[in-house]
Amino acid sequence: MQIKRLLLTDFRSCAHVDLAPGPGITILSGANAQGKSTLLEAVYLLATSRSPRASKDVEMIRWGQEVALAAAEVAREERGEVRVEVSLSRSEKRAMRVNHVRRVRVADLVGHLNTVLFSAADIDVVRGEPSLRRRFLNLEIAQISPHYCHALVQYRRILEQRNRLLKLIRDDGRGADTLETWNEQLIAIGSRIVERRVAFVAELSALASHIHSEIAGASEQLSITYLPSFPIKPDEDVSTAFRQHLALLQRDEIARGATLAGPHRDDLSFLVSGTDVRVYGSQGQQRSVALATKLAEVELMQQRVGEAPVLLLDDAGSELDEARRARLYGLVTGGYQTLVACTDTSGLPAEIVCNAEQYRVEGGAVQQWMPAAT
Repeated sequence: MQIKRLLLTDFRSCAHVDLAPGPGITILSGANAQGKSTLLEAVYLLATSRSPRASKDVEMIRWGQEVALAAAEVAREERGEVRVEVSLSRSEKRAMRVNHVRRVRVADLVGHLNTVLFSAADIDVVRGEPSLRRRFLNLEIAQISPHYCHALVQYRRILEQRNRLLKLIRDDGRGADTLETWNEQLIAIGSRIVERRVAFVAELSALASHIHSEIAGASEQLSITYLPSFPIKPDEDVSTAFRQHLALLQRDEIARGATLAGPHRDDLSFLVSGTDVRVYGSQGQQRSVALATKLAEVELMQQRVGEAPVLLLDDAGSELDEARRARLYGLVTGGYQTLVACTDTSGLPAEIVCNAEQYRVEGGAVQQWMPAAT
């Protein structure tokens, strides 16, 4: 998979960018706050419909402008070329298009471009709040499963309606007779999400365990486990377990006016030799786990999609030691199209720098100053 052309208009600091990265490594260097990360953010947005750092669309619109555009022309090995674009507005809902045709559903955008982002913030997935781990799962699974993406949208709508109903029941008893209907909808969609997550995490854990052994040594065994918010017995149907737990929670849910179990409250655990790395791991161990998980994500996505994703490295090696940095950049030289954002090239392996197209980014403008070696 290769981005043939990236177009930005009034996207953050970038008034206009027309970038044609090569099939290998493209280095985007420049001082801080010049727009390097913005280019990677735009690619990630086009792949997942979400920004890795903005909570609202307006944050991605250049100051003083009303709209912003991000678009990419993508060459794919099996499915041919495709153009994906996202338009952002201060006053209207975002507009998504695939091959210039307006798409309403997020699921119709996600999956045309596959990316994996490496950044210094990856460690937060390991040591941060459960919401970060759920976000990680949602974004990565959605790229390889449009049905999962659609289920997430449905689940969020059902969850909002059910929470509203719980508050009504709590406040004046209205709507109690319709709660069972909303329960069944929540169970049907929520169970599908949990089942897909469990399968994904099992595959991810197997790959990450092998990679982690190479990074940290065979004595440290990594396992990643999905932690649902309700107990599921071995061989028990997920929907049955979910239904039983909701029945137990009904009184508390009405009292709080909120749904207390479901995929929106699930989590992941990262264990190294049986020890919870989030709580007891050193910073070095946490970084090894984060890197192994991301590298496993690349392999898993390639297996499931049938072609390599585009790699995005946002100052990814700055906080890694030499061994971990070598493992990360060893992947870059393995034939993936890679966009590397960095302040300068001194921290990059010479092999990468010599074989890369190099661009300078300054004030939101991008200018090539060294083509890839031939």
